[in-house]
Amino acid sequence: MVARVIRRLEGITYWVINDSEGIRRFINTSVRRKWEEDNRNDRVNSRMDDWLLSLSKRQWRLQTLSVNRVKLNPAMVARRSFRARLKARSEEMQRSIASYGVVIWPLVIK
Repeated sequence: MVARVIRRLEGITYWVINDSEGIRRFINTSVRRKWEEDNRNDRVNSRMDDWLLSLSKRQWRLQTLSVNRVKLNPAMVARRSFRARLKARSEEMQRSIASYGVVIWPLVIK
């Protein structure tokens, strides 16, 4: 079981996974499935995806970052379908927060 803590910031509730093992499990299940789905949609072979192939070997930690330090990955942004899905996910999240005050799942920054 992944230990999650609920926090609120400026009226938005979100999950935080504090321990590195919990983050690793979250990445290797939930994030991996979403990334593989994106690859299928983009007709990209997940077996050739360097990031997916390296997931199980990576170390993860919780870190607070200034938003201006977060940059889009140029290789991902070049994939038109990824940009469209990212925009749709962002809009859906904004609607859900505004309408229902939903909890946001962790944000993964590579």
